[in-house]
Amino acid sequence: MLLRAFVAPPANAYLAQEYAGELLTRLRPPCSSPLTDLLRSVLPGWNRSIEQLPWYLADVFGSKAIVESLDEIDRCGTIDREQTIAVRFWLKGLDNGARRR
Repeated sequence: MLLRAFVAPPANAYLAQEYAGELLTRLRPPCSSPLTDLLRSVLPGWNRSIEQLPWYLADVFGSKAIVESLDEIDRCGTIDREQTIAVRFWLKGLDNGARRR
């Protein structure tokens, strides 16, 4: 349900994604979707300034698995590369000790 703000962004997408992202990082609900499929569904509508989505995914799947899935997505060329670059940016912030709100 919370991922819907990224899959099918409403008119007020930024605010909806900010709130959904906050809830995702606080609640850390499990995700039953395969990671690569999930990334393909959320990245096209994701606002790259919402860092909570990559942080949540890192909590659930691990940074290494995300990078591997992003590499696969980049090879297929199905998602705007700016989106995959932004996810990597936020993951590097975690690796460098970025604080979560």
